[in-house]
Formats: sequence, structure tokens, C-alpha cells
Amino acid sequence: MMANGVNRFVIHTSAHQPDDSSGPGIGLGAVGQWFTRKETWAEMARPWMEYLARSSYLLQQGRFVADIAWFYGEDDNITALYDDQPPSIPGGYAFDFVNADVIRTLLRMKDEYLVSPSGAKYRLLAIDPNVRRITLPTLRRLDALSKAGLIIAGPKPSHSPSLADDISEFSSLADAVWSRTDRTYLTVEAAISALQLEPDVETEGESLSFVHRKLPNGDLYYIANLSNKDIDSLVSFRTSGKAPEIWRADDATVTPISYNAVGGRTAIPLTLSANDAVFVVFQKPSSTTTFHTPPTSFTPLQSVTGPWKVSFPPDRGAPSTVTFDQLHSWTENESSGVRYFSGAARYSKTIAITDIESEKRLLLDLGKVANIAEVSVNGHSAGVAWKAPYRVDITDFVHEGSNQIDISVANLWPNRLIGDRQPDAERQYAQAAYNPFNKDSPLQQSGLLGPVRLLTAPR
Repeated sequence: MMANGVNRFVIHTSAHQPDDSSGPGIGLGAVGQWFTRKETWAEMARPWMEYLARSSYLLQQGRFVADIAWFYGEDDNITALYDDQPPSIPGGYAFDFVNADVIRTLLRMKDEYLVSPSGAKYRLLAIDPNVRRITLPTLRRLDALSKAGLIIAGPKPSHSPSLADDISEFSSLADAVWSRTDRTYLTVEAAISALQLEPDVETEGESLSFVHRKLPNGDLYYIANLSNKDIDSLVSFRTSGKAPEIWRADDATVTPISYNAVGGRTAIPLTLSANDAVFVVFQKPSSTTTFHTPPTSFTPLQSVTGPWKVSFPPDRGAPSTVTFDQLHSWTENESSGVRYFSGAARYSKTIAITDIESEKRLLLDLGKVANIAEVSVNGHSAGVAWKAPYRVDITDFVHEGSNQIDISVANLWPNRLIGDRQPDAERQYAQAAYNPFNKDSPLQQSGLLGPVRLLTAPR
């Protein structure tokens, strides 16, 4: 969502929960959203909410940067004519949608850019390839902007949708605008090539989504890996003269990164986990064209194996305590109470740690988690792991010798709702105004799946 420009989240149409009965509680059926204190993961939600807050704050800074103003025409833009596909533009460039009113009343030319009163600047105006009809007032404005230097990419309109428009004037103006071959092009690609406009963001064979915000003292890029695989790529930005930093919204850290600046561009080596995102910020002036800092490397120290004591809360249908000789999904357990459990269960274990190096950080890598986990070490909360890699820094909480590890893992409500639909269910453990599941609905993988490891990393 944030890669599409969202920079403020509103909790909308989430039902109030007036009592302390079991969840998921009162809902609005297929309307609204489930986001209440009765979520199985409610007590672990804060880090995710802080991530959204930090990301939203940063994405509200400065102004959005787009090379292309995309005019979607004057027909009904939600008809099948336009389908639900975003505009087809080359990778590395961003766009803003504009309508006819904006073109006629707000946009003007300044220093070869199409500019708006809010400060938005576009290098060219693209007309959606599906557009065939444009009203005469809009065409008149396009003609005036074209005479002032506007670059237009798109097919010449064939007629006006308004019966009140003068057909002769329309044809004459359309011919005039599209006869300026140094300013009108059939495709966005042709216009970009003619302008010799370099991509704002360029990657090395990998597809990354980005949002660029121009700051008063630099540039901010939100870079998102929307794939389900890790990406390791050289990423080049259309900016120079400032040293890049990696700002992480999940843990509020700011770190320098290696870079090479040449030809008005700055390239950095960027590693992103599946579905991960970072901010790359350019704000500190630098005359250095090349800078190198070693990438963070994680070294396996030991595997955490053997049995785990797993404790379940009361009145949820699961036994109070179970021993897992090996980590597995709750849905694979022989106990129906565990199979259909929804909520937070605590995994407990004592592990021996020796030869702790003061110059190294120690991290607990949980492997795969379904769906969220909070790690405590020797009675101290070390943090919540809510996304991959499910990894928590435990450096400040461990000591030489035996250490008590407790991991609270929460899944989602579906499994319990499915369990309550079983013909042999003794009682209904979940209280839901709306249950969209049936007895044959597939169970969702749940719990701590591992493998669990201790890793070291440089401080």
C-alpha cells in the first residue's frame, strides 16, 4: 500500500467490543475490518503500529516526485475501458494521475516542466492510450501548454464527447498539436527517449517499487521488495552530492551504506528480505564519490534443538501444557485442542550459551513463525518479531551459562472458528457475530516452526 503512495492509515469501521468474552467478538459481517482488542495478537501489535506510524511520517515529508502526469481522459474512468490495470510506463519512473479540470485550471509550464500550485513538477504529460475523446476546452489548454513547451505522449484524439463542441475547431487544434513532432510522441517510451530522461530509480535486473519524496535538504526514497524472495541488487538513484543512509522504520535505526556516485547518479548495494522495505535518505552533503562500509553479516553460533514446553491459556480448548519434541505446526498436532487453537501460546526452554564475545551482537533467529512472536530472555522482553526474518537481538539480556528463553507465539482466529464448526465439537470456544468458515475449511499453519538458531553479528 505504501508503495502505491498511501501515507496515512485510518482504523475505519472496526466494531467496539463492550465485554470481555472470547473473540473475535462483535463484527460487521463482510463490512469493515477486524481490528480490536480481541485480536489474538493484540498484545503484540505495538511494533507493527509503530512501523506504520514511522513510515507514514516519513512519507508525508517533502513533496512527491513524478516524471509523468498521466491524463486518464474525460470518459468514465471506472468502466471496463480502463480495466483495473495501472498505467503502463517503463520501470524506474513514477506518475501522478491528472484529470481534465487540473489540466485546464491548475497546470502551467515553467522551465520546461509542467508544474502545479502545490509544487508538483512533471517532465511530460501522458494521455492514456485508451483515450479517444477529449472535450474542446481541454484540447485548447493542451494546445496552449504545447506551445509553451509541454511534451505530450499519446495518440491524437479523434473527436469530442460533447455535442456542443465545434467539430471544425476540434479537428484543426488536434492536427496542430500533434503536428509538433518535437513535442508530441505516440508512446511514453518514445517521449522519454527523446528527452533523454534517465530513470529516477534503476535496479540491476530486480523489480523494486519506490516512492520518491523531495525534501527541503535532500531526497527520500521508499524502496519496497514486493516479491516473496530475498533481493540483492545494485540500485542507482538520480541524485548525487549527498551521502545515502538506510532508515529502517521497523526498528528506527539509521545506518550509512556503501555508495558510488558518478554522472549525477548514486548507486548503492541493497539487500532486502522478501516483502521488506527501507528508506534511502540523501541529506548529508558529501564530496566523496566512493564510500565503502562492510555489509552486516550473520554467523550461525548454535542451533536451538530439543524439546520445548508449550503452555496454552485456559478456556481456549487446548491442554494447559504440552511438550513438543520437535517444532511443528499446531495443525499437525494429535490433540484437537491444539490443532484448532487460536490465540497466543508460550514456548519455554533453557539453553546454555558460552564464549559470548563482547564485540559481537547475539540474535535469536526463530526461522518460520505463524504468525507473530514475542521473545523474552531471562524474564526480559527482547522484542516482537512480526515479519520475516523473524529475528530478535538478545545481546543485552543473555549471560554466560544457562538462559531462560520464552517465546509467545500468536496465530489468527480461523482455526478456532473452524474447530467450533466440527460435528463433534463439545462447545463453542470462540464468540463471533460472524463466522465465514465451515467444518471443511483448510486450517492455517500456526505456531513456532523454526528452525531456531543463535546468530552473531558485528556491533
